[in-house]
Amino acid sequence: MKKRNIPTQLFTIGLAVTMLLLIVSRSTTTAAVNAQSIQWEHLAMSVDATNGIGDGDTSSQIVRLGNEGWELVGVESIVIDGTTTKLAYFFKRPKA
Repeated sequence: MKKRNIPTQLFTIGLAVTMLLLIVSRSTTTAAVNAQSIQWEHLAMSVDATNGIGDGDTSSQIVRLGNEGWELVGVESIVIDGTTTKLAYFFKRPKA
């Protein structure tokens, strides 16, 4: 087995790492550009929570919105005097 000198080995490792970083950087940049070019439309749905959270009507509305291409991205509780009075559901989908 031939002995290689250390500078050659370090150069080879450095070159491989540099190439790997360039590949990862380009794929990340491409994904970021694609994500930025998407335009979104947004929808907020407010639900009275005093009658019970997660009732069947709310579930069916969320399922219907999902079938229409809306993605649920957040839920926020509206609390008054320590009691959750409403829930706000936030949705997004790509603009057509």
